[in-house]
Amino acid sequence: MISALSHLLDTHASLAKLSYFSLRPRARLSLRLARITLALPLALEQELRYQRRVRARSRARRLREHRERFNVTAAESEEESERDSDGRDERVFFPRRVMILIEGIVVSLEKMESVLK
Repeated sequence: MISALSHLLDTHASLAKLSYFSLRPRARLSLRLARITLALPLALEQELRYQRRVRARSRARRLREHRERFNVTAAESEEESERDSDGRDERVFFPRRVMILIEGIVVSLEKMESVLK
């Protein structure tokens, strides 16, 4: 996520340095700027999924340690594990259709950017 923001700032600075008459490089950098900006929700979604997996692993590790420490069998702690598992789908922030649409637009912008090189 940080690298995407850094790349966004670098592209913006490069665009600001160009003269107004550098049409082709300006168009290419404008497309890149749009692509990076639209890809930010994708990076955010990926980071949120990563954080969610880390928390789930930590929760599972603590539960395992608790079972070992107090000699609790899996059947006795079944209620606790059901409470810990949230059962939600993989979506964290944006609906799946929105993410697919954004990914399609990002790919299209990448192709348009490569045409202008």
